[in-house]
Amino acid sequence: MTKYEELITLAERRGLYVLEDNLKNGLKGIIVKPVILIDKRLSEKEKYAQLIHEISHYHISPEVDLTDQTKPINRYLENKIDNFAIKNFFSLDNLCQIAKNICCNSTYEMAEELGLPERTMVRVLEFYSNMNGSKLILNPDEDF
Repeated sequence: MTKYEELITLAERRGLYVLEDNLKNGLKGIIVKPVILIDKRLSEKEKYAQLIHEISHYHISPEVDLTDQTKPINRYLENKIDNFAIKNFFSLDNLCQIAKNICCNSTYEMAEELGLPERTMVRVLEFYSNMNGSKLILNPDEDF
C-alpha cells in the first residue's frame, strides 16, 4: 500500500471521504466537508502531498473558501495550513531520524523516502530552517 493509499485509509477512519476527479481552474485539491477531492491527473507523490494539505484544511479552516489568493487573509490562512501540515506530518525529529538512518544525502533522496515531490520537501526543510534560523544540511560535507 502506498503512502497516499495509507493516508486515504486514515482520512476515511476519521470520517473524511477522498475522491479523485478532473478538477478545473488549476485546483489540485479541495475540501467540501466531509469530502476531499484530489485532481486525478496528479502524480502519486503530488496526490499524497495534496491530501496532506487538504486534511490540514479540515483542521484549520474546514468551511472557508480560500481559492481567491488575491485576498491577504486567504494567503495567510494557506500559509498557516502549510505550517500545520509540516508540523503534524513531518516532525523535525522524524526528518532527522530518516536522514540519519537511511543516510539521505540530498533533498531528492529525502523526498523519495517520504514519498513527496521534491518541491514539497524543499518547503518542509525551508520551514524548519526559518524556524531554527539556520540552514538545514543533509550532507555535512556539502559546502554551504
